Amino acid sequence: MNRRLLLVLVCLLPGLRAVAQQPAAAPDSAAVRALPVAPDSARPTPADPPGLSRPAKAALWGLLPGGGQVYNRDYWKVPLVYAALGGVGYSVLFNHQRYQEFAEGYRLRTDGDDATTDAGLRSAAFSTDDNVKRAREFYRRNRDLSIIGAVAVYGLSIAEAVVDAHLATFDVNDDLSLRLAPTVVPHPTAPPTPALSLTLSLNRIR
Repeated sequence: MNRRLLLVLVCLLPGLRAVAQQPAAAPDSAAVRALPVAPDSARPTPADPPGLSRPAKAALWGLLPGGGQVYNRDYWKVPLVYAALGGVGYSVLFNHQRYQEFAEGYRLRTDGDDATTDAGLRSAAFSTDDNVKRAREFYRRNRDLSIIGAVAVYGLSIAEAVVDAHLATFDVNDDLSLRLAPTVVPHPTAPPTPALSLTLSLNRIR
């Protein structure tokens, strides 16, 4: 009896040893520990929107004639802006006054009333109604072109201030390099053509 029990234990011993040596199941590597959610007061708030750029400020200042040049500290350009605006402004006023005079003279000449006569300082000197009409159209056209010119000068003053503000961020010192070197221009259906390349290097200020 003891031999049988001993034989059974000997047969079961390898199985018991294997069970005892089996490693415990490793935790699932795909499981992710849930992180605590920070309260709203602890969460970072988005950064404030950045301010206007230098060109944008120059454009806003430029709404006042010469203001963009003052913002860029190009004070010597301010008289040029006002001189240009003054010139086209005078042209608008001059041609509008002449237009009004010849328009009134033509109206008096063609109103059908003999009691009304053209008493204009310049329009009365014209012998025919057709000449007065042509003079009226001439001054009206010049007035309209002068108005367009005034708007163009005003717009160009703003554009110049914006471009100058953009260029202020570039390095314009003596370190600029302008290099002329030989090169070859390839052609898909012909042999390469010798040429010269002109390279201008600009360094943007950080």
